[in-house]
Amino acid sequence: KSYSFLLLSSLDSQQLVSEPGYSMTGGSLKFEIPRFDGKGNFGLWQGRIKDLLTQQKIRKALEKEQPALIDDDEWADMQEQAVSTIRLCLSDDVMLQVEDLTTCKEIWEKLENLYMSKSLSSKLYLKQRLYGLKMSEGSDLMQHIHCFNQIVGDLARVGVKIEDEDKAMILLCSLPSSYETLLTALTCNKETISLETVAVSLQSHYERRQKTGAEGSQGDGLFANNQERGRQMNKQDGGSSGRSKSKNRAKAICYGCGGKGHYKRDCPNKGKNKGKTANVAQHDSDSGDSDLLAVMSGHHADSWVMDTGASFHMTPNREWFETYKAGNVGSVQLADDRVCGIVGSGTIKFKMHDGVIRTLTDVRHIPEVKKNLISLGTLHRNGFRYHAVEGEDVVKVCKGSMVMMKGVMTGGSTYRLVGNVVAGGAAAAVSESDSTALWHMRLGHIGTHGLNELHKRGLLGGMKNCKMDFCKFCVMGKQSRVSFKTGLHTTKGLLDYVHSDVWGPTREQSLGGSRYFVIFIDDFSKKVWVYFMRQKSEVFEKFKIWKAEVENQTERKVKYLRSDNGTEYTDGKFVKFCEEHGIQRHYTVRKTPQQNGVSERMNRTIAEKARCLRLNAGLPKQFWTEAVNMAVYLINRSPRSSLEGKVAEEVWTGVDIDLSNLKIFGCPAYMLIPSDERSKLDSKSKKNIFLGFEKGVKGFKLWDPEAKKRIFSRDVVFDEQYMVEQARSEQVPVTIETEEESKETQEEPSVARPAAENSEKFAEEEQIDEQRNEQDEAEEIVNAGRPKRVIKPPVRYGFEDMVGFALSIESDVPLTYKEAIFSLD
Repeated sequence: KSYSFLLLSSLDSQQLVSEPGYSMTGGSLKFEIPRFDGKGNFGLWQGRIKDLLTQQKIRKALEKEQPALIDDDEWADMQEQAVSTIRLCLSDDVMLQVEDLTTCKEIWEKLENLYMSKSLSSKLYLKQRLYGLKMSEGSDLMQHIHCFNQIVGDLARVGVKIEDEDKAMILLCSLPSSYETLLTALTCNKETISLETVAVSLQSHYERRQKTGAEGSQGDGLFANNQERGRQMNKQDGGSSGRSKSKNRAKAICYGCGGKGHYKRDCPNKGKNKGKTANVAQHDSDSGDSDLLAVMSGHHADSWVMDTGASFHMTPNREWFETYKAGNVGSVQLADDRVCGIVGSGTIKFKMHDGVIRTLTDVRHIPEVKKNLISLGTLHRNGFRYHAVEGEDVVKVCKGSMVMMKGVMTGGSTYRLVGNVVAGGAAAAVSESDSTALWHMRLGHIGTHGLNELHKRGLLGGMKNCKMDFCKFCVMGKQSRVSFKTGLHTTKGLLDYVHSDVWGPTREQSLGGSRYFVIFIDDFSKKVWVYFMRQKSEVFEKFKIWKAEVENQTERKVKYLRSDNGTEYTDGKFVKFCEEHGIQRHYTVRKTPQQNGVSERMNRTIAEKARCLRLNAGLPKQFWTEAVNMAVYLINRSPRSSLEGKVAEEVWTGVDIDLSNLKIFGCPAYMLIPSDERSKLDSKSKKNIFLGFEKGVKGFKLWDPEAKKRIFSRDVVFDEQYMVEQARSEQVPVTIETEEESKETQEEPSVARPAAENSEKFAEEEQIDEQRNEQDEAEEIVNAGRPKRVIKPPVRYGFEDMVGFALSIESDVPLTYKEAIFSLD
């Protein structure tokens, strides 16, 4: 039973209709919602109801609290409409359990507790179903995958998370033994595998089997016709219809052992050669030549035929290629005079009969052929020789005395290769690693987890896997000893809780003269803002600027501010300002920076990412503010573990991010020179350096190394491949030098130098300065927390004051220098 709904977009209302079905006419959309009877898939039904409420524009009725922008009357109407919609999609038995509930949220939670309980027993039951799922031989593959996805979806809805690789492994383990060849091809020489890769391969395998089944049905037809023809011949020879039982057994030939005087079904050697019958096609006296036709028509799509008449190796399967070069390189004419185009060529790896993996080169990709062919003639031209082994129905391809390939006769005179294809991927990853490295550097040397999240959402065009090679800039910029656990906060809205901290000072001033920066972090969205300063005392002014901006954007107020006990935060003006605006202050305890861990960890993240960006770009230390600004921009647009993979910018604005304009920081950028600033013979573009983006400017921020100034432009062409090639060609030096030697050899780098020349010097300088900064910061912390020593005058002659000294002096003791000179003593 189901209800059909008709949504009228012009009237913005919904009307219940009685005719089932699905149609779309004009501005109306009609569809069916099945009634939930308590026995079906509650998760799927719940998703359809959410989509229906979204179409009716009453999805907000599922929220716990009334939104501030919706008045009471509109909220009441929305609740009534949502409640009626949900009840109409429930069966009578389920309706009795929620008929006394009046709000949409109460009905929703009651149904979830009844049919999607997150109890331990529900999780145990679903896990038992998942790990015990097995596909029987001959079952429908797509139905099995659908059942697997349904169980995984139910586990996700009850809060059980399963890694993508574990899902892929469980699905492969649930397949029967007939899929052993496919399983070997998918897992051989691979360190990891994704569920998407397994699903696509199974889908392709299913489609090939469907085609093979259609060919097999044609073979059955040939078998029936030849059998009927055989009966007519028997009738002519023996004068009776059907199979003759009065044949002379003395002339009979056994197709099992080759002996005379008996048939195969009565063969005394039956069962002794079972090891060969799996690969050798035998002929039965009952069917004659019809078996050969059936075997040839029912060719296996995964096997390879070793053919002496083929001009070259060919296959219709694109996913098998280890390396591949696309292009129309000719055509081939088949036996039925069809002409098929060659769309590409490459190499394919095989796991041979002896377990050794060998590569077959110059294989042509022809999608229209239905068989995989290995050309023995091509192998012979390349120096291989092949010969058949007498009495074994085996053909061997040798190189010298080594057997490289082996084929077994399976139907008449057809030889099939003994071995499996190793699915392509390792070599393809070599070309794809350039794309992965490109996005890795574009996103400011983002981690593997964040790269995977963005790849799943389809935001990284051209990248097919997230496996990254070694990146020396990540090691040089992010290497650490121990990571601290992050604290959890339960804020419920934007600006409810704000973290802040100051970083600096740096030994090198920026181009604008800055030595510090202060950050502000919204605890709910995890978005970060950064402001650069020349002195610490500017924190209060930066806070007022930031507060006015964010409160104007969100129409919300800052409620709590957490910071350390630095004088820049405990200043009287700052404290008074917070009291006037109702901002409650939270300070850290002395010598306990962990209590401000969110800001402290973010400072480290920003510094590490900025260091990676600057070292990768080969820019001097004066550009540290540009690198920090770009690092914060990328952090706000990268997935965060504290947000369960969400992006801070999306949580803050409610709009999906766009990474299409993202480029590698520091890459060469060719800016178009305006026509009024150049002559007709001058170059139309000028080479600059990409420095990121500027808030409020719809263009790219560039650095002109000749004019020594920042410029903005939107007509820019970027050379990102230069950065990828530079990173691949560089190697980490293994030299050790003293601090004095490094000081003598260091020179002031210029912006115009390439990254390959400057990155090593900048890395060494940055490492020394980082150690000094850490020592200075440690001394500041210790000195700030240590009480001042009380300075006392020294105690001379054993007396603490001059009064006691005067009372102990005898009368004849000289009191002045003059008396002492003229004294007789």
